[in-house]
Amino acid sequence: YHGQCDLIYTTCPKFDHNQGLHIHLRTEFVEPMKWSTIASMAVKIGEDIFEVENNGAYFLNRAALADLTDASLGDHKLTQSVDKSGTRDYYSIDLKNNMSIDIKVRNSAKRDSLSFTINGVHEPCQWRNG
Repeated sequence: YHGQCDLIYTTCPKFDHNQGLHIHLRTEFVEPMKWSTIASMAVKIGEDIFEVENNGAYFLNRAALADLTDASLGDHKLTQSVDKSGTRDYYSIDLKNNMSIDIKVRNSAKRDSLSFTINGVHEPCQWRNG
């Protein structure tokens, strides 16, 4: 199935002393390629929400392009970096105990893309693929 939809990638209500960890994705259909890509994602820990779009826009607790210098989700540090070419933005959410969510946004003349990796395992979570 290739299409446009909203997905709950994972939910972990017991994460970090019941603060909870939720990852939601929105996909979009790519013409004329006839496939889908991640258009945006949202990560929520506690009451804090970080949203990022494949065009490079991001929001922290609904504030567009917020200063991420001392940003966090719950008490989990959120960092931002840019590669030397200026075409890739990287965001990392430190989940502690050797765990992180790493997000990469790439902007180019051909297409914009968003990808992410969850590093490490939190026992009570049930990571979902797909």
